[in-house]
Amino acid sequence: MNIFSPIKQPLLIALGGMLLTIAVTAAPQVNAQTTRSDLPTGASSGFEVGVSTLGVYISPKFAISDKIAVRVPLYTGKITDTFTYDGNTVTTSVDATAFAVMADFHPWQNGFRVSAGAGFGGYSATGNITDPTLSGTTFAGTFDFAVNQKNNVVPVISIGYVRPLGRRVSILAEVGAKIGTYEVVTTGNTIDPLLQPTFDAEVAAVNADISDVKAIPFATLGIQINF
Repeated sequence: MNIFSPIKQPLLIALGGMLLTIAVTAAPQVNAQTTRSDLPTGASSGFEVGVSTLGVYISPKFAISDKIAVRVPLYTGKITDTFTYDGNTVTTSVDATAFAVMADFHPWQNGFRVSAGAGFGGYSATGNITDPTLSGTTFAGTFDFAVNQKNNVVPVISIGYVRPLGRRVSILAEVGAKIGTYEVVTTGNTIDPLLQPTFDAEVAAVNADISDVKAIPFATLGIQINF
């Protein structure tokens, strides 16, 4: 178990829901485009607003051609939670302030898009644990910790579908991943020198678990306003 375990299941459920939404909306859109020539197709300029597992977001969007657009999603969100880690009660606060620069490619000039870009910032967590017992050893005191993304700039990839509701308004669904790793840093009470190697080994073990997480998946639902 690592610090990301409590959010894995809701993320997977959200991803499944987004994939289903994309599959359901794709087919009706093909027919709509053949009967409503006034509806936007392919890349378009405007802005998006919605909710994501990365936080609530707003994103200006600029069409370069019928197939390519550039957007800059800005995310913000904060969650405070208390959970159990190896029998210890942990209080943590997760901040999701971030933004990205994304290029959208519409290969068939319809609502389907493939996107890639760079993300700046992302999930960071701070918290504390009191008198933790780790691998049978109890460490007296309250220890603060931080979980941070190792690199401030990371690659982002996604696929999505934008379905017009009219000439100005569309709904969208997107799933993707931020490619990056995280690490834990701890501060707090002075530890008995005899126990310091054991404590350091426990922190290293947590970081080893976190290093297995090579990407953070995300899912998005939103509305696009077309200019």
